[in-house]
Amino acid sequence: MSSLLDQALSVVQNAEREVQEMIDMATRERRYGDLPELASIAEGLAEIQANRMDTNAVSLDSPEATSDSGCRSEPDFSTSGNDRRGENQLRTSRRERTQSGLTLGTGYPRFVRDDDSLVKIGASSAAASTYEHRAPKAVVDAIVSRAVALSKAGSGDPFTAEALSDVGAHDDEQQVPSYQLYLCLAWLKRTRLIKQHGRKGYSLVSPDSFVSDVEEAWNNMEQDEA
Repeated sequence: MSSLLDQALSVVQNAEREVQEMIDMATRERRYGDLPELASIAEGLAEIQANRMDTNAVSLDSPEATSDSGCRSEPDFSTSGNDRRGENQLRTSRRERTQSGLTLGTGYPRFVRDDDSLVKIGASSAAASTYEHRAPKAVVDAIVSRAVALSKAGSGDPFTAEALSDVGAHDDEQQVPSYQLYLCLAWLKRTRLIKQHGRKGYSLVSPDSFVSDVEEAWNNMEQDEA
């Protein structure tokens, strides 16, 4: 990777960290309406990094990486510190991808269910590992019920994530953590059961069949094999 691309990737990594801090601040200040767009920006920055690492690893497997004799030739890395780091990163990326059997950075995030939990599997910014966020099915059901009530009360007008933020899904009616709320909203968006209207919020795609559509999507969801 050239020094300019190194610098560009560093800028993207720093930007992702800053956006993560903004997400933490928005959560602390209960500015929930800002979280979806901030999360979208953070995911976009992470995807840029993942795709960059993915491109680097693929380049070693390209036809240009073979010699005239048909044997695979090793890249000509210089002895500079930056290039040595690049060589180590590429080899590490390929080794981890081979060990895990996954092409990290593509096809993420994924949503699966593990017994009675909704699981979001995302790729780390370095595209070398995955992370998980989980929400109990009870949280999903509580958010779905509140979304239906808000949709009816507003005659189908969009409702905000903040309007869902105080939903309770446990015996003590403790407030659902914000990350679980946005995990559920992300899954409902992925399954095209809700639609986002920018800062205005969300609406149900098919209000009359929303609850049954959610149950069908849940039952048809891939199960976690981990």
